[in-house]
Amino acid sequence: MRVIVGAFVSIVLLSNGVSLAAQKLVLTSMGGDVEVYDAVNHSKISDFLIRENFIRSPVVHPSGSSLYVTSTQYVHFLNLETGLNYPIYSRYFGSFGLLMLDPTGQHLYVFSMEPSYGFGALAILETSTQTQIKYVPITPIAQAGLSADGTLYSTEAITENGNSGVVFRKRKALTLELIAETPLAPELGELFVRHPRPMPVVGDYAYAISDETGVTPINIATMAVQPRVEVDANIIQIVVGDETVFVLDDVNTIHIYNALDMALLNSVSFDFIPFSLAYDHIHNAVRIMGLYDLDHSNGVIAAISATSHQLIHIEEALSFPSGMALQSAPEVATSLGMQVQGVDASIVKCINDTSGQIVYIPHQAGEMAWNCEQHGLQVSQGDTVTIGAKGSVPPPASGVVTGLGMWVRRMDVSLVQCLNDTTDQVITITPQPEQVMWDCEQYGLHVNVGESVTIKANGIVR
Repeated sequence: MRVIVGAFVSIVLLSNGVSLAAQKLVLTSMGGDVEVYDAVNHSKISDFLIRENFIRSPVVHPSGSSLYVTSTQYVHFLNLETGLNYPIYSRYFGSFGLLMLDPTGQHLYVFSMEPSYGFGALAILETSTQTQIKYVPITPIAQAGLSADGTLYSTEAITENGNSGVVFRKRKALTLELIAETPLAPELGELFVRHPRPMPVVGDYAYAISDETGVTPINIATMAVQPRVEVDANIIQIVVGDETVFVLDDVNTIHIYNALDMALLNSVSFDFIPFSLAYDHIHNAVRIMGLYDLDHSNGVIAAISATSHQLIHIEEALSFPSGMALQSAPEVATSLGMQVQGVDASIVKCINDTSGQIVYIPHQAGEMAWNCEQHGLQVSQGDTVTIGAKGSVPPPASGVVTGLGMWVRRMDVSLVQCLNDTTDQVITITPQPEQVMWDCEQYGLHVNVGESVTIKANGIVR
């Protein structure tokens, strides 16, 4: 199948309900171009030209206000509100690989490597000051990922008694103190000659590339290694959605598995060369960046539905593509929680209507996402719950109206209410099946800056 339209003109992705215009889609090119789009309607928000080559590894801050990319020797900071961009970190040996932001957006993990000499390094930068707070030499890393509490998980090369292998390691947030490790594969393969790649850590499991062709789920609490799933080609990347695992191999195929038992659901092959994946929590789909020819001149972006397991979108993208990133979902799939937009929340409340337990979450300035379970709410599948936030409408950032609404996780929502507490207007929304996001203004709520509003959702725990 090859359906090509003008770059970001025809959008056939269908969202789960009305989506807030908060999520950013970032595309980078080898020549230094960085383009930022609204992930819902693909309208361009901003673009940057970085006068360095090999721009890649983009990551978007959870707030959507900034992003980071690497070039050969630098980590660059790009401010989406002011348009400024500048290098904030440099290395004088090896090359930069993976960038990761912790779930709060307060710390940036920077991996560099020199595979010819068999070593690498990990630096942690504080994003508020853009200064290095931790630096440690490390063995070559193939994959790395952060859990919701900031714990670092990685697959690393080891050599003992003349034998090489792969080990799965767990380290404390920020201090990087080794907590536990477990053997993963007896041989290194070519995996450790490449740049480190992201390792999904979702709920109770990390999903590791155990060697070139194996996917191994690992329980991050017990470090128990689950049965390995074999793919008939070398694996490039793994991403995990709410209930689905997507595995990209090097023969232009994505294999789709049930996350519960790793049963194969479908395999989708392409007539272009995919090389980067990102899970899109708004559309419950996986975004794919690729190219149509080996000279990298014709970029393409596509999507596969996590529900139908079929290709649902394809279009041209920028030339000489090198990387793609989506603004991350604030919570992991197994946590009951929410994110709000357009509300400076002062009260956040999670209620288990079945048990009667009520949890009030302390609010910190600028916070937009909360995990009810991490704050003590006890829930089981099938419980009825109500979650919501109350606060004031802030002035729009940089003159851009971003919408007012909420997004939820691990809920089948039966009722959403948007209340203007200042004017007493109440909007009641009956969600569509599988809908997880609502923009109150698009449903008719009228608000002005400074007015008090409440947004809440009621439903069943998944």
